[in-house]
Amino acid sequence: MSPPWAAGEGQSTGCAEINMMHIYKIETGRLRLRPFQPGDLEAVHSLFSDPVATRYLLRGTRTRTQSARYLRDVMEPVLTDGRLLLHLAVVLPQTGVIGAVSVTGTGYRTAELAWILHRAHTGQGYATEAVAALLDLVFAESRLEQVSAHADARNRASLRLMERLGMEQESYVSGGRPWALAGENGPGDEIGFRLERNVWLSRRHLARSLAWPVHFDHFIPFPDQRAGELTLSCVEMRPAQPERGLVPTYFFDILRGDTTVGHMNLRIGYSEGLFYGGQIGYDIEPEWRGRGYAGQALVLLAPLARAHGMEHLLITNDVRNRASRRVCEKLGLRLLSVARVPEWTEIYLDGVREVNVFDWDLGTAGAERKKG
Repeated sequence: MSPPWAAGEGQSTGCAEINMMHIYKIETGRLRLRPFQPGDLEAVHSLFSDPVATRYLLRGTRTRTQSARYLRDVMEPVLTDGRLLLHLAVVLPQTGVIGAVSVTGTGYRTAELAWILHRAHTGQGYATEAVAALLDLVFAESRLEQVSAHADARNRASLRLMERLGMEQESYVSGGRPWALAGENGPGDEIGFRLERNVWLSRRHLARSLAWPVHFDHFIPFPDQRAGELTLSCVEMRPAQPERGLVPTYFFDILRGDTTVGHMNLRIGYSEGLFYGGQIGYDIEPEWRGRGYAGQALVLLAPLARAHGMEHLLITNDVRNRASRRVCEKLGLRLLSVARVPEWTEIYLDGVREVNVFDWDLGTAGAERKKG
């Protein structure tokens, strides 16, 4: 786990303030995270005086006086543009405080991540659950761009936790953990990991998107849709090809009178590949660009997605494609993240390395139209 569990270190972060109300409302499936309170002293000292729980901490065990000083220093979170010092108690209902998690600013929009859990509650996934909840908070509500964590190479539990969180190894320092502090008979090697904001948010949004509803028994007849001078005409319905990871897809021509000005498709379903490639693909012929045709055609397509029970559509575009991004922004779509494209995807083979992932909430869009 990350050293040094000491308040007041590395506080220049450039992070926006985090809403204090949200800090008091962090709940996971099994745990609650909250700021420390004066009444937590016994639990805190039990945690930091245990030689097993603190075996790999640079500070080792603490005296009762040191535990009380730690509690005093971290009870009031520091969450401003210039400083970040956030230590939260990990609370198991019916049991009480069983651990702690923290982020401490180390530089401009960077912070150090740390955690510790009472040994009676290890091996049950509590640490991973608590750290993930803390990362959700700081990445979603601050301008923090990267967190780091460091662990003794012999601390297999912490190394596995960082791997489960999707952190990437960035350093290995031979003899980087003094043996007298590590509680071992010799110096320990130190391994450093990092996690970038966009990587974390992309993975969280991907997991959520896979649970979105969708219904497909068969293709639905979809007559030509018209608005203004444009017509959206279905020209093909292509069945799914599970062996290739392809979902059922509708293909359309975008017409202006008798002239084809572009093409569009709608992919029915959610998958890891579609998180990066999107449910909708579109292209406007060069001579017809700049007239808002893509946005108009997207609106015509929305009823078909709703007919398949889809409440969200992901629209992605290469970060270099400013025109496509403007289409999404004009429609008022929400930018979920800037995602790093995996090497196994087709768009990676086409040279795309990062995409903007926009969420089109069809339920909200429909409600707004009815209200208007």
